[in-house]
Amino acid sequence: VESRGLGDVYKRQLFASYISRAVVVVPGDLVSMIHGALRMPYRPYLLGSIMGVMPEMLVQTYIGAQLKHLTIKSVLVMIALIAATLAFSLILNKKVSRSGKQMDKEDF
Repeated sequence: VESRGLGDVYKRQLFASYISRAVVVVPGDLVSMIHGALRMPYRPYLLGSIMGVMPEMLVQTYIGAQLKHLTIKSVLVMIALIAATLAFSLILNKKVSRSGKQMDKEDF
């Protein structure tokens, strides 16, 4: 069995925090409680959480700011941002699924 360095553990914690926020499956409070129960260090939890919620938050902020002055252009930008966020989530989901299968093979 190959030993993994501390940098690898940090990256895995950061990625776990990121993916649990980016791919919304369970409520955010529950995600926070799970990470706390697993005693995840604060820094990778915080950085991963910020990176995970930032794309969706930026899209929502833009949409909220444009609601007062709707134009065809702003609606098209909103649709494009939502589509880009969706595409990013799907690509990320596929990557995570593939890497999970690869990690399962390495463990056996």
